[in-house]
Amino acid sequence: MQIITGDETGLLKLIDLDKNEVIKKYGEQGKEFKVIQILNLKIVDICFFLVLREQSLLLLDNELNEITQISIDSSPLKGFCDLNHDIYIIYSNRKINHVKYDQDQNLFLQQETINSNDFLPFTNCKDRYVTSAAISNDQTLLIVTYFGVSPSIFNLKQKKLQWQSRNVKNDELDLQVKMHDYDGLFLDDYSVGVITTHQTLRIYSILQQKSQPVSENSLKHSKTKIKLL
Repeated sequence: MQIITGDETGLLKLIDLDKNEVIKKYGEQGKEFKVIQILNLKIVDICFFLVLREQSLLLLDNELNEITQISIDSSPLKGFCDLNHDIYIIYSNRKINHVKYDQDQNLFLQQETINSNDFLPFTNCKDRYVTSAAISNDQTLLIVTYFGVSPSIFNLKQKKLQWQSRNVKNDELDLQVKMHDYDGLFLDDYSVGVITTHQTLRIYSILQQKSQPVSENSLKHSKTKIKLL
């Protein structure tokens, strides 16, 4: 079995777990090459590595040979890639950029910012910023959690805000800081789960368009930070 790793210096390593050795290294080192995330991109049943870096997006084959790359806006938070090779890059200020990989030309097409009147980037990220993002199984919806703002769902295909929760009662009593949800995930029944900073798991029903949680469970007995997998 082989795995790929990337670090803050920009160095990528292809590691053979059976042999317990590094097969190949790739990457220029520097803060502008910091690896944010590594994704799989499948082309004709062959898996490639899509590497999101501090200032660029990189496509490598399974032997770490570079195929193509493109410069992107600095400091992305997270990236997603669908089956049509549409790549969505989200930033802490809620901006979403779209990059298309053109299989015929074997290159990335120029990035574009997705504009939506009801889903504009924050102008002040000190008091409000994105903490996490996750994509639905059908790859059409993006759930975004925030510091200082209620969770919301953005429709990637229609390019509009589809759902947003409202402030839950007692939030201000439970928290000594602004509302802070730090993780969220789509569930199989098309509801979403959101974990708050005070270790509460909230389930929202998207099909019923409910802005308040349909269930809420305390995770305060846990001694470790909880994340949705």
